[in-house]
Amino acid sequence: AMLDELTSGILAPTAYPFLMRYLTQSPIVILTNELMKKVCSYYLERTLQEICYLNYDPSLVAAAAVYLALKNDSVTRACWGPGFRPDEAVNLLSSYTTCSISDMHEVARRISKHVNEVPVTASQRTLNAINKKFARMSFRQVSLSYEHGLLGEMQE
Repeated sequence: AMLDELTSGILAPTAYPFLMRYLTQSPIVILTNELMKKVCSYYLERTLQEICYLNYDPSLVAAAAVYLALKNDSVTRACWGPGFRPDEAVNLLSSYTTCSISDMHEVARRISKHVNEVPVTASQRTLNAINKKFARMSFRQVSLSYEHGLLGEMQE
């Protein structure tokens, strides 16, 4: 009833504002790394091409994108060197977002699967726009330059 009285429309939140909050306002200082931001954005934008992510809260999808980037060895090596251990950052992420590590892992596993596939529409058209966008130098070529292995091969 009260919503009917409001003159402006209220829209459902998307995962993007949550991602921006996690990357810019969280206590996890390492997330301010530009490469990490690009990789997280790539993972999150890739979820827009799959309907299954509508079953999850947008905050969880954003947290899972960050979780996946933190668990990606090729990305973390490029950001902080071979000795980086993501466990402390993942624990902080879970605490800050209030998403459980197991929930983030489940969604991140799906994201990692979809990132390694080319989406195809019902009319058999391939959707390459996001991969092309993130292959540009302005996005640090994150869709090309880093291995995006399946999370099932990574440890929880």
